[in-house]
Amino acid sequence: MLKVRGIGKRYNKDKWVLRNINFKVQSGEFFVLVGPSGCGKSTLLKMIAGLEDITEGELFIDDRLANHLHPKDRLLSMVFQNYALYPHMTVEKNILFTLENRNVSKALRHDKMMKAAKLVGLEDYLKKKPGELSGGQRQRVALARAIVSESKICLMDEPLSNLDAKLRAQMRVELRQLQQRLGITMIYVTHDQVEAMTMSDRIMVLNEGHIQQIGTPLEIYNTPKNKFVASFMGAPAMNIVRGNVVDNVVHFGDFKVSMSKQLDDDAVDVGFRPEDIIRDDHGTPVTVTACEMLGDATVVNFNIGHVKCIAKFQAQVSLQVGDVIRVKINEQKIKYFNVTEGNVLE
Repeated sequence: MLKVRGIGKRYNKDKWVLRNINFKVQSGEFFVLVGPSGCGKSTLLKMIAGLEDITEGELFIDDRLANHLHPKDRLLSMVFQNYALYPHMTVEKNILFTLENRNVSKALRHDKMMKAAKLVGLEDYLKKKPGELSGGQRQRVALARAIVSESKICLMDEPLSNLDAKLRAQMRVELRQLQQRLGITMIYVTHDQVEAMTMSDRIMVLNEGHIQQIGTPLEIYNTPKNKFVASFMGAPAMNIVRGNVVDNVVHFGDFKVSMSKQLDDDAVDVGFRPEDIIRDDHGTPVTVTACEMLGDATVVNFNIGHVKCIAKFQAQVSLQVGDVIRVKINEQKIKYFNVTEGNVLE
């Protein structure tokens, strides 16, 4: 469906924004580009759309080289963060405008517009203008325009970031259901790793213009390839603490873990997720530095050496700052990373 081979982007001789980007997106796949602000994900999406030139590499859409194709000839639709609606036009006219631009016959326009409006629940708002709609309704208008274009690939650039938390969660579910129902290939940009984990078939994690890892949400979460992916994907983030290796035993703070295989390094970075820490009467004592009740869970902060760590207990636990509790880390879930390169040690 879509193939990116060795793509790079630079704006001047010395500064590359993206370099050596390679991936494929299959037909009907929900593919998410995720990473921190400034990592190059929106630039990559614009390169696919034809809104930014490709400095090097090749882009193929349906096995056709698309580097120099005009945006309208790439048969893509795009939904932006700010929805890009025409404020003086009604919802109906905003949706019809896409059909008019694509030279759809007048006889078919109304039927296609109504079908798209019904899919996103806008049939009662067709005569309203964008200023009369809520953020979620305006987002649905933008989606209806993408649907009505009948493009095989839909590009989305942080489309939910302007919505409040409750509506964002609702729209995540609706958008995923709609994509599956229509069979659209979706390439979706976000900096929100929760969106990436809950919506995608596969995730591509970007940082500083380079691919860190591509995989399913569970592959990314359970088997991160490096320290960046491990700490970026997950809420709360993975704890990472420097450990010293002595006789194949890793010591970090008052904790120690025996390694299953020989390590050549004198030091490693030890990674463990907050949910992999449990309270245990025979565990290592730690001092609570903060405690947050989340209703069904409790997030507890403590220090290992000078590093702040977080535990997430799936229970309601009443703790005060200064309390000493005993905890154990699930050793089967611990990840070890090379100190210099940050790559996972298998």
